[in-house]
Amino acid sequence: MMTMKVFETRVGRWFLAVSVFLNLTSAGANLWVRNVRQPTIIVGKIALPSPSPSASPSPVPVAPPPPPPSPPSDPVGSVPRFTKPNEQGSVPPNGKPPGPAVPFAGTVDDNGGLQFVLVLGSDARSGNPERSRSDSIHILALDPKTRRGTILGIPRDSYVDIAGHGKRKINEALRLGGATLAVRTVREVTGLPIQFYILTAFEGMRNVVDRLGGVDAYVPYDMNDVNSGAYFQQGWHHMLGENSLQFSRNRHVPSGDFARSENQGRLMLDVLKKLRAETFDQAGVERWLNILLSEVRLDISPADFVRLGILARVTTSSNVRNVVAPGRVGTAGKASVVYLADESRALFRDVADNAIVEGSYPAYGPPPTDDPGEAPLPPAPSPSPTQGLLP
Repeated sequence: MMTMKVFETRVGRWFLAVSVFLNLTSAGANLWVRNVRQPTIIVGKIALPSPSPSASPSPVPVAPPPPPPSPPSDPVGSVPRFTKPNEQGSVPPNGKPPGPAVPFAGTVDDNGGLQFVLVLGSDARSGNPERSRSDSIHILALDPKTRRGTILGIPRDSYVDIAGHGKRKINEALRLGGATLAVRTVREVTGLPIQFYILTAFEGMRNVVDRLGGVDAYVPYDMNDVNSGAYFQQGWHHMLGENSLQFSRNRHVPSGDFARSENQGRLMLDVLKKLRAETFDQAGVERWLNILLSEVRLDISPADFVRLGILARVTTSSNVRNVVAPGRVGTAGKASVVYLADESRALFRDVADNAIVEGSYPAYGPPPTDDPGEAPLPPAPSPSPTQGLLP
């Protein structure tokens, strides 16, 4: 029989081996976590606050009259400030209009009511997109029943109240409190019940567009800007990730940041047209979403993620209005800011009603190109002359 001393020695060795194994496993796990690629896109959901039983819906906040604004540097309809082209010169059109969408075969969950998604483009070049200011701010509003909607741009320099921080530019909310504070701020400014958000850094946008094989986007006027690198002649361009960033970041355009925000909405619509032309069922939409997942951290259920993707797929871009909240350029201290106009508050109420803009609001460029709609279904085969007859 094994003596007690030998038994204790073997047990001790066994515990030592297990301890070493667990330590190595723990170290390996920690190393794996450190080496996981940091997401450059975050898709999330922030629940709406529960209203008190006696509370009535909060009205859209009305700001006090702003001081007299300075005239915008690029008034509506003016010619952009052109700079010297790069050595290749301005890029001539090299893209094409989208083809018709493939008819969608599958079910659509349209029972969730109006959907409001905040789309934020962080000015972080790479890494965590929550640690920088928001370079672009848009609300995607959809009515699943009618499959119509609105892309509502908010100028990033809008001077608003940010909870706990006083009056600041709206793009500071993301840096000060991440997506939670950014969503809360936009909710309070617009009165819209935003629950979902998409947040991306430059790197995330660039990589996703590249993995999608690029996107054909319409440039509404010549661009020749050294700061953003946007050197495009008017027309359709096939844009890879870097080109899409150059186009969407160019602020030296007619009406400055207002037109810049409108152009970012144009690019979103052109991506929607590509989605409609390349997918015809839920599996196809999921393949697109899987491309995003290489860059994304999901703070949302996979079911909600897929449902939002399908709602976007079945919405015809011609049924989506692309508008920007009107405002006046002025100053706050030494900073150049945008004071949202009374017209903006009317726009927010317009969108809140049914997610669709029905009024007339300022435009900062030519209207978007039409969505060609869905391709007609192929005709049913004609029956054979002898079909159904006995020989």
